[in-house]
Amino acid sequence: RRAAEIAAAGMHNFLMIGSPGAGKTMIARRMPSIMPELSLEESMEISQVYSACGLLAEQGGLITRRPFRSPHHTISANALAGGG
Repeated sequence: RRAAEIAAAGMHNFLMIGSPGAGKTMIARRMPSIMPELSLEESMEISQVYSACGLLAEQGGLITRRPFRSPHHTISANALAGGG
C-alpha cells in the first residue's frame, strides 16, 4: 500500500508481484482515487484522445477523472502496447 501511495504521489509506475489474494487487484482498482487531480492540460489531452476514439460524445465536455484500464492477466505484451 505504501509503495502505491509513493508511486501515485510521484506519478511513477510500479510493479506488483505477489501470491493470489495478496491485494494486488484491490490496490490497482483504488489507484485513481489516490492520484492527484488532473491539470487543465492533462484533462484537455485526455479529452482529445477520447474525442478521436469517438468516446467523448457520451461523456460531454472535458474528462475530469483519470482513466483506468484493467487488462486481463493473460494479455500479451503486443496487445498491451496497442497491437493486434
